[in-house]
Amino acid sequence: MSSTSSLRAWCAVALLTLAYILSFIDRQILGLLITPIKGSLQLTDTQLGLLMGPAFAIFYVSLGWPIGWMADRFNRRNIIVAGVALWSIMTALCGLSRSFGQLFLSRIGVGVGEATLTPSALSLIGDMFPKGSRARATAIYMGGVQVGTGLAYLVGGKVSGMLSKAGTVDVPIFGAIEGWQAAFLAVGLPGLLVALAIMGIREPARLKAGDEPTEALSLWAALRYIGSRWTAYLPIGLGMCAVTTAAYAGGWTAALFQRTWSWQIETMGFWLGVNYLVFGPLGAVVGGMISDAFIARGMSAPTYRACWIGIGFTSVAATLYPLMPSPELALALIACSIFGNAIGTGMGSASMVVMAPGIVRAQAVALYLMTINFLGLLIGPTMVGVLTDHVFTDKAGVGHAMATVQIGVAIPALLIMWAGWKPFVREMKANAVYEPR
Repeated sequence: MSSTSSLRAWCAVALLTLAYILSFIDRQILGLLITPIKGSLQLTDTQLGLLMGPAFAIFYVSLGWPIGWMADRFNRRNIIVAGVALWSIMTALCGLSRSFGQLFLSRIGVGVGEATLTPSALSLIGDMFPKGSRARATAIYMGGVQVGTGLAYLVGGKVSGMLSKAGTVDVPIFGAIEGWQAAFLAVGLPGLLVALAIMGIREPARLKAGDEPTEALSLWAALRYIGSRWTAYLPIGLGMCAVTTAAYAGGWTAALFQRTWSWQIETMGFWLGVNYLVFGPLGAVVGGMISDAFIARGMSAPTYRACWIGIGFTSVAATLYPLMPSPELALALIACSIFGNAIGTGMGSASMVVMAPGIVRAQAVALYLMTINFLGLLIGPTMVGVLTDHVFTDKAGVGHAMATVQIGVAIPALLIMWAGWKPFVREMKANAVYEPR
């Protein structure tokens, strides 16, 4: 790989990571705005949970596999550009919603747009880098989860706090809107500029190894391929549900700090944002270092081992932080949860990238993302809302609801991941992981 090609590839990773960061800002901003939205639209916690989870997940999850099929055949850069533009526009439309139904439909649109990004991006990365660099490039891209969430809290908290104090805001064409609505417009529209920048990425050639066919597998052929190897593929998806559940249940963290300790949006957003921005990238880097250390020692399945460590670490911290007696202790454990979450997220995706052959990689990644996001989004935010409405009904009940949901998912997820260890190693030895020619 020439130095020019290498530089071009890393610039592409930087742009794709920026898009991924933006996607999480647009996705997570709703969590910061729970209180003003609930008051303005007169919503229940269950409805808020539906907005954070199922509304976003309906098409974000169901379109992942078809988009993976498209990414294995068509120009992946163009798919990403269209998706970034769509979710940016739909995020802005969230700010124009005046009812639960309108906000629900706008969140669906955000999910449709964001479904295009990661299967296409990871497929691009797989063809831009040699085998020895793929895990590192993937981990950097997946680190956008934490950075995006951190900026959503940091920037979103500041913007939301300022706009909330302003009461109503006059926006050209749209007239007077509430502060929380203006916040959606402020974070959504800049995404159109990112979509334009991604147009500069060159679509790489699709690499293949040995006698691997050039043409990508059909949807059903890909499903049969993965299904025949389910003991290797499924445990990663089910195990990573502990990480996604922690992340998406974390959408209630703002409500936890507001209801339990009466924190203001700006203060809460600042400290949560700093935690994500510091410990998220740190976890992504450390995850890669752990994997490299396992490689240096000649240990099998290094990314899988590092992923399991991350899942265990974040599961313990995510269960404990909502139960802390002070916000300072909660923030300390949130940092631990973010750190472990970043390790698990980066190494889980890296495990899929290094295991799946090129003819099915995007579809395998799409199915993996469908699994972890469907279960994480369905269980995390939705069940917390249901529990606060019907079980833990006092003002501080959101913390008990968050802890209950997380521990209920973490233990079986870790056991399933452990059971999939040997099948993963077997598949790694048999698959078409290759160096570019």
